[in-house]
Parts: sequence; structure tokens; C-alpha cells
Amino acid sequence: MDNSFSSASADRNAIKKQWELFQQGREVDFSVISRGLYASWVRSRHYQVDPYRKKREFVPPQELQAILESNRDFINSASSIMSKLFKSIDMLNGTITLADKNGVVLYSCHQERHNITPSHVVGDILSERVCGTNGIGTCLAEGSSVELAGAEHYSLEEHAWHCSAAPVYDNRANVIGVFNISIPFESSRYYQTGGLVEAVAHAITEQIFLSTLLSEQMAIMDLLDEGVVVLNADGVIKSINKKACAILKLTSPPEGQNFRRVIHTHDNIFAEFSQNTSFHHREVTFFNGIRSIPCLLSFSPIPNRGSVLTLQEHSRIRELASRAIGAKAIYTFDRILGDSKAIQHAVHMGKNAARSDITTLILGDSGTGKELFAQSIHNASSRRQGPFVVVNCGAIPRNLVQAELFGYNEGAFTGATRQGKPGKFELADGGTIFLDEIGEMPLEAQVSLLRLLQNGEVTRVGGKKSTYVNVRVIAATNRNLQEAVAQSVFRKDLYYRLNAFVLHIPALAEREDDVCLLADAFLSKFSAELGKNLTGFDNEVISVLKLYRWPGNVRELENCIERAVAMAEGSHITMSDIPASISSLSQARSQTRGKLQDRERETIYSTLEENRWNIRRTAAVLGVARSTLYLKMKKFNIVQAPIHSRPTPSAGSAADEEGASTVSLPEG
Repeated sequence: MDNSFSSASADRNAIKKQWELFQQGREVDFSVISRGLYASWVRSRHYQVDPYRKKREFVPPQELQAILESNRDFINSASSIMSKLFKSIDMLNGTITLADKNGVVLYSCHQERHNITPSHVVGDILSERVCGTNGIGTCLAEGSSVELAGAEHYSLEEHAWHCSAAPVYDNRANVIGVFNISIPFESSRYYQTGGLVEAVAHAITEQIFLSTLLSEQMAIMDLLDEGVVVLNADGVIKSINKKACAILKLTSPPEGQNFRRVIHTHDNIFAEFSQNTSFHHREVTFFNGIRSIPCLLSFSPIPNRGSVLTLQEHSRIRELASRAIGAKAIYTFDRILGDSKAIQHAVHMGKNAARSDITTLILGDSGTGKELFAQSIHNASSRRQGPFVVVNCGAIPRNLVQAELFGYNEGAFTGATRQGKPGKFELADGGTIFLDEIGEMPLEAQVSLLRLLQNGEVTRVGGKKSTYVNVRVIAATNRNLQEAVAQSVFRKDLYYRLNAFVLHIPALAEREDDVCLLADAFLSKFSAELGKNLTGFDNEVISVLKLYRWPGNVRELENCIERAVAMAEGSHITMSDIPASISSLSQARSQTRGKLQDRERETIYSTLEENRWNIRRTAAVLGVARSTLYLKMKKFNIVQAPIHSRPTPSAGSAADEEGASTVSLPEG
């Protein structure tokens, strides 16, 4: 208790005398009153507080409600302590009060008696500015504990009371309010409340600190991306975070209830709890009375005190696992380059496939971009936020295909992990699985895939129960599945399941007009990656790229341009930068094309000669339209021989036929 406000050595009448002198504007005796008390009286006079008529100010009801709400934790922390203390204070006709940092009464315990008027009620403003020197207001003004006896109060009406007040702090040592005890002045001779007030204020401060700590811990628990349940030694739920309630489908926190009665399971988990041995990520299926809840459970005992459980959703684990294996689609339809009708038709069909969850089979040669289309379909579908899992059916050892696709349980085979492992279909739950090279899938795995496509169920290797998964299947192959069915290496029923929607990706040879467009795009990409400033291709290179047939399709073209960019030393890609295998094959094709063109020119010219340059008859003999024949003649620069070198037509020749068309060489 602050000694600067202690007047215990002076009697009531002496203090009263000094109060009267002060009110008369006369000098006071500092041997009777303290200088701290005098400073408070001076402040009260400055605030124009009437010492003879106590002023009562109250916070308006609407504003008071907001103040009480903002101090809810403060009030809750103090009220239980104050209620217990009131039983002893009530015997003295006393009042205990809690006020905020502005002197507004938040909580008060008192008995209303016919001869005692309560000095403090909720909403009362007890600052020095309003009431002058008083326990609560002066404690806030000084920032320390105070004790006021009788006439030390500024207001005459308060002279009948003895007040002890101490500040209450938050966890950052900021004053957030005051705890005060007021008892009749006569009782103060027998009861010392100063030490009690400080002890209670300290207890409230500790309670606030603990409450804040628990609130912070609960906030942290609620931020965790996994469920947390804390049990006591009897299995009763002490605390549970929001995530755990969500996983277990609980509408409200069942704190205070036994965990076994809240949730049920056919797994032998509760027996393991009693062994007090930690375990992690155990697959468990709980039942909440309405539905089954599969999740991963971890258990950690707290010796002699209880245990902590953590829960993780299967779907969340699958999502994280999908991220870890890079299961993400990055391509979209707008990144598929090409102006040819063939590729534009494929894009149009792909967008149609994306409008539903229909099982889609993508056909195309190696390197045409089947996975690019699969990713684009996924990203254009309603599953775009879900995982995209890629499985190369031809790259998995045949004896592991079942386990990789559908998962396995503990002990399913030699080398199986203890906890088992989810398969690719479980990891793709809620999203899309892309089965590349589906034609290479073993027959036994085809049976499981067919079952999944029919009813959405997955059964792990070594498992007895099925798990439902919500997966969209996109398959791809460069193999003729009809021939595989005929050869009994691919199931006919699975083929028809996959054949629901077929998407053909054209080979690059079918879209020659796109070669230069793709080459330019790859040039920009690899130039940026390698820090080069390449601006184009030499004309000869363009001709080579157009002539080459690209058996490896877009992938081969991309590899070719990447290699060319790495080799290039100038500002353009030259023939020396192109692989010799591509340039030599292109030149050979060019020579062959030239020979074919020469042979075509000779054929057209000789046929014209035989038919005496009659266009209609020549076109009929060659089996082409006259317009086509004219174009060919123009292309090969075929003109009629000079007139003096032509044989004289005989009577009835084709040249004399009515309506015949001939070609004449201009004179000169």
C-alpha cells in the first residue's frame, strides 16, 4: 500500500479539520495529511468537483454494453475471486468493486440495506475528474495502490467510508483497471484491508495472465491444420480444437465428456490408449452415430495426467501427398499453340470433355502432347482445385502396379511399410488421375480399374474393406487398343468403359502449318532460359523444319530447338545448329520431292502432247479438274510448243472438237 496516502497516525477529527481548512482555502498541516493526498485534493478542486454534494455520473446503457463486452475476459477473471471474497466483506456492510482503466464500474458486490446506500453500481464513473479523491479514481491517477480513510475522500458523502484500492495489470504490465474494497469507517479500526486488496489484485492479474495464455494456446490450437484433443487421466475431454470438431462432425465442443462416449470405433484403439505408448499416423475409422469418419490418428500420453490425440483427415493427407509428388496440372488450353484445323478441332473436343466428369481416352502418337491436353482438361473442369495425379502405367514394374495404383495395407507383401500406403487413386481423391500408356497396364490391374470406374471403390492390396474415392479418370495411349483387345491383352469391357469420350491428338505431320509457330515459341523459351538474344531462323533452316516429317512430333521439335539454341553463336539459328540427322533427312525428302515433281511435269506435258493440248480431254485422262490442271501447268511452267513445231491436226482431231480448249503460245 502506498505510504504517501497513509494517515494512520492521525485521528478522524484531525483529518476532518484539514479537509475543512482546504475547502476554506487555508493552509493545511502536512504533519496530518500526506502531500500525495493534498495533490489529489488540488486536482479535485481543479476539476471543479463539489465537495458538499456528491456528483453521480453513469455511462449511457448502449455505451456501457460495449464497455462490458470489451472487458469480458477481465470481468470473468475477477468475478469468481470477488464473489468468494464478498462473503466475508458483506458481514461488514462492505462493497467490493472492479473498475476499468477509466474508472467505470464493471462489477460490484454489495448488499442493499435500508440504512446503507450502495456507493458503487455498474456503470458508475468514479474517476477523480467526476468524484474527486476516492479509492478507484485516485488509484488510477497515481498508478499505484492507495488507502483513503474518512475525510481523506474529497466528497463529504464519502467520509463514512474506508477505501482500499490496488491496480490490476494485463500480461504486458499495463494497468487495465482497479480492484477496490470499501467498508464503513468504524470497521476499519478492526480490519485492515490494504494488504488484502493488493493480494486480490495480484490474484486477478495472475488469473488474467493465465486466461490470456489459455486463450492464446486455444487460438494456436484452432490455427493448426489438424485436430487436437486433450484428455485427462480418465479419458474425459479437457479441450478440443475446432479442427477436431470438424473432422469428427461434432456440432459443439464436447468438453467434460468421456471421449469413448462421444466417438466410437471398431478398431482396437482404446485398448492401445491404456498401454500409454505413443503411436503416429494410425489409420482409424471413427463413427459418430451417423456416419463413418476415416482419419489418421496419433496418440501421445502425458504421464499421470492424461494424453493428447491429433487427427488428420484422409483427404487432407492425400492432398499433401499429392503436392509432395508434384501432382499438379499447370497447362491450360490457351497454352496449346497451333492455328491448323487439326489442332483447333482437338482443343474444341478437349473443352467439351472438360464440361463433365466423363471418362476420357486420349489417343495420339508419342510426343503429340497427350498429357498437356489431360492437364488442360483438368484445369478447365470443376475439379481444377483438386489434385492431378499422373501415372505412367508402362514405367511401373508389373508386380507393383496394383500396389502403386490402389495402395496396400501393413504386411501385404515383403517390404510393405508398417502403416501401409495409399495408392495413386486415393491421392487423386477429389481430382483427376491421368493414366498414361494405359495399354501397358497388366490384366489383373485392369480388373481393379474396371471396378473403380463402375462404383468408385478402391481396395488396397492386403485389405478387406473398400474405400470410396471421387476421381475423374483420363487415360492415354499411342497403342491400338482394338488390336490389344483382339490379342486378349486388354479387356474388352474396360476398353468400352474408357471409350466413352475419345480425343485424337494430331501428329505434327498433320499440322505442318504449325511447325514454324511452335519453333518460334520454343526459340523464345530457350533463348530466355539460356540468356541468349536469338531473333529467328535462317531461311534454309525454315525450309528444313517444314520438310522434315517429325516422327517424334512436338517433343522432337522442342528438343531440336533447345539443342539449336544451345549451339547457336550468332543472332539467328543456322543450318550448323540443326542436328545433321534432321537436316540430311529433310534434304533427302527435298530431292525426292523434286524427282516426283519432275516426273509429274513430264507426265502432264506428255499427256497434253498426246491430246494435242486439249485441256478438257487431258484433265479427263489425268483424272483431275480443269482448274487443277491449269494450276499444275502454271506451277511447272508448262507452255505449248511453238506453232511451227506442232504437227498439222488431221480432220476430226481433238482440237477440232466442239467446245475443246487448247493452249496457244503467244507470238514472238
